[in-house]
Amino acid sequence: MTQVNDRERMREIIQHLEEEFPTVQSFKSENAFSTLIRTILSQNTSDRNSSLAYKRLKNQFTLTPEVLAKLQPIDVKPLIRCAGLHEIRSRRIIEVSKTVIERFKGNLYTVLDDPLDEV
Repeated sequence: MTQVNDRERMREIIQHLEEEFPTVQSFKSENAFSTLIRTILSQNTSDRNSSLAYKRLKNQFTLTPEVLAKLQPIDVKPLIRCAGLHEIRSRRIIEVSKTVIERFKGNLYTVLDDPLDEV
């Protein structure tokens, strides 16, 4: 093979790998609650599937504890089905949302001010 053919082949391989294994995105701009929801969706599934589930959920609802706590599992399940375990995860997302409202007044950042042994 010539050098040009080698480079073209390498580009094809890299493109295929990027499509098959998308890079993990940085979520630094996300808030603590969104990160918690991402964590629930990411357990025991691929980054690709959990990211898709998160994107679908976010496109349908504003991701705040107040909004998600009012939902029923049937509202959430079809959006997160691609991440697997959608029956359990839909309930957990709603339960966690209610807990964040009850224990932290909807703001997870208050945890940072609490003594470590209480958190």
